[in-house]
Amino acid sequence: MSGQVLFIHGAGGGAWEFDSWQEEFERYGWRTLARNLSANGDLSGVSFLDYLSQVEEWVKSLQEPPVIIGASLGGLLALKAAESIPLRALVLVNPIPPAGFVASPRLAWPDVVAWSQSPLADTEKSMFDCTPESAARAHSQWRDESGRVLAEAHAGIDCRVPSAPTLVLISQLDADVPPGDIAAMAASYGSDVHFCKGMSHLGPLLGPHATEVCRVVIDWLGPV
Repeated sequence: MSGQVLFIHGAGGGAWEFDSWQEEFERYGWRTLARNLSANGDLSGVSFLDYLSQVEEWVKSLQEPPVIIGASLGGLLALKAAESIPLRALVLVNPIPPAGFVASPRLAWPDVVAWSQSPLADTEKSMFDCTPESAARAHSQWRDESGRVLAEAHAGIDCRVPSAPTLVLISQLDADVPPGDIAAMAASYGSDVHFCKGMSHLGPLLGPHATEVCRVVIDWLGPV
């Protein structure tokens, strides 16, 4: 039986963020699962725990303890899920850090963050290390997000040190989540770290070197 990988996307995004990583993992014999976090009703009322429950249900559907790979908000969800779910390993890509490692929390968010209506220029600016085509594709797929989820996440979610082997990927030029906060978390947890030089928040997944970063993760995990 091949190993199982579960991908958890970030706020306002979707499973599509991991398209190139899924393809690469499957080339190396892994089975992969990437699904969209869902509001299941009024987006403004969705909480962090609502999303966490979805992640836990996805894991229950799998046949073996998976590798969970979470990006941004998905990284924080993965970290919290690791408290109660047996995992083979944990990979956090520019995660929103948990409580105790948030140096400058942003607490004010609208009820619904209308990222689906944001201008293309904003996406191109945040994805400065990506091709225009990649930025345009991402821009066309942004979805609105719950302000409550973001407020809770950025205020700091209490998380225990994961028992599973953990790799933390940190983009050197991340303008969305302070790299120093993530590095402090990784150092405190004793996690392995890979620095993505010159990359943006989404660069490891959607940038021109995404495949190379993915192979770093695959090599770290070892044989299927």
